Amino acid sequence: MTAPQSSTRAGWIAVAATICIWTGFILVTRAGGKGVLTGWDVTALRFGVGALIAVFFLPRVSLPPFKVIALFSLFGGIGYAVAVYSAFRLAPAAHAAVLMPGALPFSTAVIA
Repeated sequence: MTAPQSSTRAGWIAVAATICIWTGFILVTRAGGKGVLTGWDVTALRFGVGALIAVFFLPRVSLPPFKVIALFSLFGGIGYAVAVYSAFRLAPAAHAAVLMPGALPFSTAVIA
């Protein structure tokens, strides 16, 4: 059984978008890491903008318990971001392009 043509096209578009997002993230983060901002500064900008968008533009939803939010934020958000942004001062973008997408699933499995 073959997939419809539109479904296959949508899949390839999703693949291209994912590659562009990851590549853009690595290149922009590397550029930010080589500038005057520290890893903590870039993390604050990333999560600050996300928080503003969430507060002003997303509809109100019921939140999980605070303990769950704190654990997810610490391990999946702030800890990962600070480590990555700080490492960009020392490592080239080529290393990040290989290690970050490969280490993310491994780290997720270890934390889970």
